[in-house]
Amino acid sequence: MEKDQLIGQEGYCNKNCWLVKNLNRYPYERCQYCDLEFHNCLFLRYQIISLVSMLGICLISFLMEGRISLAVVVSSVILIVINGYFFNKSTEKLIRAYFAQKKAKESSEKLAKIFQAQEEELAKFYRLTVGRELRMAELKEQIKKMEEMSDKEKLKVA
Repeated sequence: MEKDQLIGQEGYCNKNCWLVKNLNRYPYERCQYCDLEFHNCLFLRYQIISLVSMLGICLISFLMEGRISLAVVVSSVILIVINGYFFNKSTEKLIRAYFAQKKAKESSEKLAKIFQAQEEELAKFYRLTVGRELRMAELKEQIKKMEEMSDKEKLKVA
C-alpha cells in the first residue's frame, strides 16, 4: 500500500493511527476516511467498552451465583456482537459523513479564496474604470469651459 495517498483515496494509510501504521493497511474500510490517532478510534473505544461490559457481567454473575454460567456468557457475547454490528454500521456512516463534510468545507474555503481574488480584481477594475470616467467628465468640463472662453475672446476681438 502506498503511503502517499490522500485521505479518502483507495490505499490511504493513516500515519496517525498506530494500528494502521503497523499493519500498513487499514483494518476496516472506514479507516481510509479517518485521520484520528489510534487512542481516539471510535471502534477501539467500543471494543474496550465491550470487554469491560463482558467482564462486569461475568463478575456480577460470579458474585451472585458463585460461578459464571454458560447462559450468561453466551447471552452477553450475543448482546455484544449484535450491538457491535449496529455500532460498526453507524460508526462507518459517521466517519464517511465527517469526511464528506470536511471535503465540502475544504472545497468551499478554496472557492471562497477564488471568489475573493476575483472580487478584488473586479474592484480594482471598477476603481480604474470609474476613475477614468470621472477624469473624462472633468476633461469634458474643462474643454467646455475653454470653448466658452474661446468664444468670448472671439467676440471681444470681433
